[in-house]
Amino acid sequence: MALDINQIVETCKRILSAGQGDGQANPWNRPELDLGAMRATACQQVTAKITQDPHRRALLQQDYVCTLDASGIADPLSQTGSITGDTDIYWNSIPLGNVQDAFGNTLVYIPHLLDFYRPASVAFGYYTLQDQKLRTRAIGVAVNSAADVVGAGSPITITANFENTDLTYWPAQLFDDLVKEICQIAQVKYANLDARAN
Repeated sequence: MALDINQIVETCKRILSAGQGDGQANPWNRPELDLGAMRATACQQVTAKITQDPHRRALLQQDYVCTLDASGIADPLSQTGSITGDTDIYWNSIPLGNVQDAFGNTLVYIPHLLDFYRPASVAFGYYTLQDQKLRTRAIGVAVNSAADVVGAGSPITITANFENTDLTYWPAQLFDDLVKEICQIAQVKYANLDARAN
């Protein structure tokens, strides 16, 4: 079920207005505090938090199928997701998800490029992230230097988180997370507006 921004905004207004007396003007109706416009920032922040939560990470994950070039390099940033159909991969989530070669073998992440070019067990395939690209090493190939690298079987499938503001693809389980994030953003913005006014 898709999330409804109008329902989220209405919930935020109720939470933010809690404790306001009937005679007081509601500060959350000010045009400078457009809660709906805070959706983009809130979505980015919730995506980052959900990505770090191993129990809920899968709620915003999808597959991205990437073709490797002759050197075994892929461009995940230009690939469309299997659910959203958009180029919305959250880069920081790639090492926390899964990368498989064309034969279904899971590739092991090597964070440092220099280590990627060093010897490692040939029982595994590997990948690293460098220059906004994903570089791969095939299973069964001994590597002693960059010249020895043979790319993994193409295409690869990257299971990673998406980062977009189209709430059509956000699960209902994240309703409260978005409400909380928008409320926090609004409170900071209101405090800044209030400080400038005084």
